[in-house]
Amino acid sequence: MIIINIHNCVIFSIVVAFKLALCNEILDISNPDHQRIFEAVTESNQLYSKITFCPRAGLVVKSVKDSVPNQTLWDGQTSGGDLNLVDIYTLNGNKKIALLSTFYPDGYRSSYFENVNYSWNEIPLNRFYSLLDQIKNSVIFDLLNPFEEENYDLEINYTSGLAEWVLTPKDNIYVHQVKQANQIIWQRENFEDKCFKIIFHGDTQTSKLVNVNLRRGQEGSQLFFEKKDDGWQPVEKEQFYQKLNQLDAEALAEIADEFDEEIP
Repeated sequence: MIIINIHNCVIFSIVVAFKLALCNEILDISNPDHQRIFEAVTESNQLYSKITFCPRAGLVVKSVKDSVPNQTLWDGQTSGGDLNLVDIYTLNGNKKIALLSTFYPDGYRSSYFENVNYSWNEIPLNRFYSLLDQIKNSVIFDLLNPFEEENYDLEINYTSGLAEWVLTPKDNIYVHQVKQANQIIWQRENFEDKCFKIIFHGDTQTSKLVNVNLRRGQEGSQLFFEKKDDGWQPVEKEQFYQKLNQLDAEALAEIADEFDEEIP
């Protein structure tokens, strides 16, 4: 005769279910459960931050996803691994690259990912560290504060009515954004584009014309911006120089008037 203790069976079932739940945890890097997942900013500077996620004691994470694009980055259910940690690297608050450290019976493995237009793609090690270097050395150029000698070489030309300011970022500097106070003029959207020169005309406080020079591989390009009543707008090269000639003539006329007033 077999006697079954119903009370013990219920407790056993609850324990098994609880352990299974702990062994099938999902880490959502956009919305982590902080009771189960530890999160900390482990590195940061003006624009860059490194956020580390790892399971709390007793938890086994079997899947990593990002709920913003609703995408799974890694699935340990099919590969047979367990998550060790995730490092997310952000630029100006936006997730750009990720490192996943996972544990398998034969040891630890690392996987690397890049976020392009809200889609995560696995990338090789050398690209990951190239992007990481760019992220760590990204800066914002503000027309109101152009004298950052550690980041740029500065040249000022007074060949005409308006002063021309030419800033060349140093080799290890990546311009992420050009702005005037709180108004964004240009922002880097592609890691393949490198800003190698910024030219603006007039006073730093009131400049209305900015020229951003980009390089992608061996190809170069120029972008032209004009400050209008509703803010900074991209314009064609011809329109840019027409406006520059107009403002330059106005500045020369103002200088001439001031000179005439000084003559007794």
